[in-house]
Amino acid sequence: MQGLKNRYSILCVDDNQNNLFTLNALLSSVNNIDSIEVLGGKEALDVLLVQNVDLILCDVQMPDINGFELAKMIKSNKKTKEIPIIFVTAVFKSEEFIQQGFEIGAVDYVTKPIDDNQLLNKITLYLKVFEQKNRVIQSEKRFYDI
Repeated sequence: MQGLKNRYSILCVDDNQNNLFTLNALLSSVNNIDSIEVLGGKEALDVLLVQNVDLILCDVQMPDINGFELAKMIKSNKKTKEIPIIFVTAVFKSEEFIQQGFEIGAVDYVTKPIDDNQLLNKITLYLKVFEQKNRVIQSEKRFYDI
């Protein structure tokens, strides 16, 4: 994946170790992506306190903190609110369920089993959008600091 940054960091959140293993195998096939895998929402919040993350892939149904609750927490924090979240769900849910995720702040959904090419294309797109958005924010900050 070619972008503006040299490396990207993707946080993968799932309560199933096998799903995390699969995501890691896919993401490690891309040269400039580092993946961080955590087994649930609490661990994800701990990581977000100390590491910069460019994108989050998050399971919706988890026992400790579900994906929607986690997204609400992420979007309410000044440091993390701009990070794009792609929800990963086992089955296609109702439109109401999907809309709930978008209202919370998700940028997309991916269903399991994951289509590798589809997911990599979405990741590429959202990382580029996130990066461009950050450049605009930095330019605005520099402009107002003058």
